[in-house]
Amino acid sequence: MTEAVVGKTRIGWIDVLRGFGVVLMIVGHVDFGTPFDRYVHAFHMPLFFVVSGFFFNLRKSSREYLAHDFGRLSFPIRFFS
Repeated sequence: MTEAVVGKTRIGWIDVLRGFGVVLMIVGHVDFGTPFDRYVHAFHMPLFFVVSGFFFNLRKSSREYLAHDFGRLSFPIRFFS
């Protein structure tokens, strides 16, 4: 269930979780009723956070990581503001 993509290996069950999260996000934006919407909204965003945290690997110090992200994101933030 893994396939090589540009020298990297994909993990099949992670792709399935991501797809499931996308489907839940779409279903959550369709009005099926309040109880169903509350269940979906309580579930799909934490799923994305867990999946993204699974791949987070801090190889630099926190200061270097934040400086890199600030430098990378400061231009678009200033440009679009």
